[in-house]
Amino acid sequence: MVKTIKVGGKEFIFAANAATPYRYKQLFNEDLFTIFQNATKNEDGNIVLADTMTRLAFVMIKQAEKADMNTITIDDFYAWLEDFAPMDLVLVGEEIVNFYMSSTEGSIIPKKK
Repeated sequence: MVKTIKVGGKEFIFAANAATPYRYKQLFNEDLFTIFQNATKNEDGNIVLADTMTRLAFVMIKQAEKADMNTITIDDFYAWLEDFAPMDLVLVGEEIVNFYMSSTEGSIIPKKK
């Protein structure tokens, strides 16, 4: 799945697919499935994970760019963050997480018997 999301006044293409949680773990050494499973929700029922959302945004943008994920380092992530104001990613965090979560839903419709 691919989606364009505006962050800090600039449009970015995000790609979410079956490789996303593995690429996330490869770079950040954390299991994305476990993070979401243990996440807390606010009063509106939205997941609150600012740090994870920022990292997830980076991974999905790099996937959309077809970057060589085997050469990307944590320093590349920090350099990428320097292009944003502190709240730029937080303000679109819900949209980023919702996009990723929608990509994890099954797309196969079971046949009726």
